[in-house]
Amino acid sequence: MIDAHCHLQFPQLETLHPLLAQQMRHAGISAAIVNGTCEADWPNVFYLCHQQPHFFYPAYGLHPWKISNRSPQWSETLENFLRAEPNASIGECGIDHWRKDIPKSDQREVFATHAALSSKLDRPMSIHGLKAWGAIYEVLANIKALPPFLLHSYSGPREMIAPFAALGAYFSFSAYFFEPRKAATCEMFRHIPFDRLLLETDAPDMKGPASFFPEHSHHPFHHPLTLPRTAELLASHLALPTAQLIEQSSSNARRLFRLELQSFPCSPSVTWSIKRTAP
Repeated sequence: MIDAHCHLQFPQLETLHPLLAQQMRHAGISAAIVNGTCEADWPNVFYLCHQQPHFFYPAYGLHPWKISNRSPQWSETLENFLRAEPNASIGECGIDHWRKDIPKSDQREVFATHAALSSKLDRPMSIHGLKAWGAIYEVLANIKALPPFLLHSYSGPREMIAPFAALGAYFSFSAYFFEPRKAATCEMFRHIPFDRLLLETDAPDMKGPASFFPEHSHHPFHHPLTLPRTAELLASHLALPTAQLIEQSSSNARRLFRLELQSFPCSPSVTWSIKRTAP
């Protein structure tokens, strides 16, 4: 199975890194898309993914919560990271209207830049959205030659599934949706097209309820090894065999992120300036 969206570079998971890839493989996880969230952590994503090539795959983007700290040259820096690694995707990016302290106009401008770069470089995006699905749709619908994209931890309305899918959307499910107050979102996933459904952890965020994940409930963060249990629980909810859900979601992830392609060596002209930063 494939973790379609996580943040394994975050400081909370630093102590897991020496054995994490080995443990994930042992649990049946074959790859993970590691999403950057700001300019400061892009080098850490680069470093982590180059320690485990063909297993950790990088994504670079500005999370909407962090756009206020972007540098004047952020988009050029982002493009440099992406051009250095032809197998890298774009993310995490998006629009979040739940946060009232971040100007909507700024969020839309930054997201539109990501979307334009997605089209320019033909790279999939991993998109964050909260209470902003209409705004996200408007930006995407105005991008020509938009590659397929992921609406990570999709919690939007059921009626927008088909319009987003028509634009090329995939939809990922996280353990957090097993929280009782997220029952409507969990139910909504019955209506996601099966060939567009992915699994994710969003680790170390979006931790699931302790009663569903007792073996990892003692961790103060969402442990990436919860993915197999998430697959099992979602398969039960959808009345599917677990193996079928894992096979289909993994096939979907490989298609979206083009994981069947060989990883390319990073361009020497770019890598010399990319250094790991302290957490």
